[in-house]
Amino acid sequence: MKELLDIGLECKSSSAGKDIKTFSIGANDAVVFEGFFDFLSFITIQKNQLKKDVDFVVLNSLSFLEKIDNFLEQHSIIKLYLGRDKS
Repeated sequence: MKELLDIGLECKSSSAGKDIKTFSIGANDAVVFEGFFDFLSFITIQKNQLKKDVDFVVLNSLSFLEKIDNFLEQHSIIKLYLGRDKS
């Protein structure tokens, strides 16, 4: 998490239960993760090659997909890292 703050990413999240989490610097590119551990794994694996001009969103549940419509509309390139289950 410290690496995210070091590259200027700002976190918006809720302390009232499960919700989406965004890490945004106003970039054109966005990366969407289904779960927080997926996001942390990506950050750990990519830490030396991590682009500094990308925004992230963690759904924490696919049921929150509709909540990120406004977030996605602000980006021209969107990459999805979702689970391989049937949901």
